[in-house]
Amino acid sequence: MRSVLIFVIYFNDVLSTVGNYAEQYCSQFTGCESCAGRHHDREFTECVWCPIWSSCVSTAVKCRSGYRESVDCPLLSSTPYNETFARVFGTPLIAAAQGTYLQMKRCISNIPGDVQLLKRFAIQTPTGERTDGYVAVDHTSQAIIASFSSVASGDKLFYTHFNAEFFTNRQAQFEGSDGLVNRYLYDSWYKLWYILGMEETLRNLVSIYRNYEIWFIGHSLGGAKAEMSVLSMLFKRLISQKKVRLLTFGATRVGDMSFVNLIEALVPYRFRIVHGRDMVPRYPRIFDGEWTPPHHHRYEVWYPNGMRPGAKYFVCLGAEDPQCSTRLSPWEIRAADNDVYFERSMQHWAESYCADNVYYPRTHASLFANIPEPVYDMSSIRTRQPTLGKIPSTSTRPSITEPPLFTKPTSRETTTYYKTTSSTAYFKTTTYLKTTSSMRDTTLFIRTTTKPLLTTNDVSTTSLADSTITTAATTEEEFSTPSSTTSEYWSTSTVLRAENATIVLDNRDNSTELLMQKVKEDLEKTRALL
Repeated sequence: MRSVLIFVIYFNDVLSTVGNYAEQYCSQFTGCESCAGRHHDREFTECVWCPIWSSCVSTAVKCRSGYRESVDCPLLSSTPYNETFARVFGTPLIAAAQGTYLQMKRCISNIPGDVQLLKRFAIQTPTGERTDGYVAVDHTSQAIIASFSSVASGDKLFYTHFNAEFFTNRQAQFEGSDGLVNRYLYDSWYKLWYILGMEETLRNLVSIYRNYEIWFIGHSLGGAKAEMSVLSMLFKRLISQKKVRLLTFGATRVGDMSFVNLIEALVPYRFRIVHGRDMVPRYPRIFDGEWTPPHHHRYEVWYPNGMRPGAKYFVCLGAEDPQCSTRLSPWEIRAADNDVYFERSMQHWAESYCADNVYYPRTHASLFANIPEPVYDMSSIRTRQPTLGKIPSTSTRPSITEPPLFTKPTSRETTTYYKTTSSTAYFKTTTYLKTTSSMRDTTLFIRTTTKPLLTTNDVSTTSLADSTITTAATTEEEFSTPSSTTSEYWSTSTVLRAENATIVLDNRDNSTELLMQKVKEDLEKTRALL
C-alpha cells in the first residue's frame, strides 16, 4: 500500500512538472498568430490562444473558444462580403449545375446581364448522366464563370467510396505542393479538371478574355473542386490573383494546414457561405492527434436563422471560428440545410428553370431564436496585408510521390483478357476511354469491345483473370448491330458481366435483347469450332 502511495505521489509530480514546462513554453508567445498551432515536438506540447484571457496556454488548460491554428485567429478581410453578388449571381449559378443542359441554359438566361453558357462537363454513372460542372461568360460583369456541382463524379458506387475515403480523410498530394487534400475529393476533381478538360477550356478563355475576372463557384462537394481549381490555375500562372473570386456554398473541408495556407496567401477574395445547421462543412471530421487534419480557410459567412432577404448573417474572421457554425454540436447539425441556400432548393430550383417565385421557406426551421453576434477584440486584430502571397515556383516543387486514383492515361486503349467459367471459351475484352466534345458539352465515355477467341493460343497466360467484367459504357449514338465475330456496342449505362460462358447485359435500352441474342450466337459458333 505504501509503494502504491509513493508511485501516485511521484506520478503527480511528473505531471505537474510537464504541465509547468508546457505553460512556461507557451507563455512566451504574446500574439494569437504566433501562439496558435505552436508545437514543441520533443516535449509533446501544443499551444492554443485563449481569447478570454488574451494569453497563450497549453492544450492541457481547458480554454473555451480557444484558437488551435494560426488561421483561426481573427483577421480582417481585405475584400468585403457582397451579399447581393452571392444571392443574385451565386445562387442561380450553383443551382444551374444541378440540372440538365436545358435546365442549365434556362437558369443562366434568368441571371441579370449578358451571361452565356459555353460548355457543360458531364460524366456517366451507373444511375445516369450527371453534370459535374460548366463554364460560362458574363460579358456584362466581364467575368469567366467556372461552376461546380455537388455531385462527386466517379465510376464507383457513390456511398461506398464516400464512406471509405471521404469520412476517413485519406489524403493525396495536391499538384506537387506541400498541401495534402482529401483523396476522394481529389480523385473527383482530377477527372473533371484534366480528363474532361475543364482546365483546358478555362485556359483558352483566359487567353481570349484577358481583362475578365474569373469566378470559381461551387456547392457542397463542388466547393472543394472550386478551391482546388483556383489553386491549380494560380500555380500555372494562368490568372492574376487580383482577378479571382472564390465563393462556395456549404463546402466541405478539403485539405490540411499546408493547403489552407496556400489559399490564405494566394486568394484574397474567398468566402464560405454556410446555411444554418448545414452538416457538410463539418466533414471530414477533425480528430485529435491526427498528424494532418483537414481544416477550413477564412472567411465563413454564417446565416444562423434562414437566408430570406434581410436575414442576419455573420462574417466570421477566423477559419474554424468557435463563435460561428463550429459552435454547433454534432446533435444540432443536419443534412437538409445543405440543399437549400437563399431559400432555394438547388435541385428543385434547377428543375423549375430557376424561376423567381420558387421558394422553400419551411426548410429553415432553427434551434436558435437569438444568436449572439461574434465579438472580437478589435485592438488585437490586424488587417490583411495588401501584398499577396508569392506563388510557389514550379521548378522547386517536389515531385508527386503517389499518383491519383484516376490518372490521365498515356494510351487511350487498354486490353485485358478474361476467362469465363468454361475452360475452353475465352474472350478478349478491349476497353476504350475517350472524351467527346461538342460546342455545348464534354462527356466522358467508356467503350467495351468483346471478341470471342477461336483458340486458346490467342490468349496470354499471364493476363488471364477469373474476375467478373464490370464496365460502364455510355453514348448518345445509335446502336449498331454487332458483326458475327465481334460484339462491339455503345449503350447507355451498360454493365457487362462474364458469367457461365454467357454475357448478360443489365440496361434498359431497346438494343439489349438484340445484343444478347447476337452474343449468344457468337458463343455457340465459338464452341462449335472448339
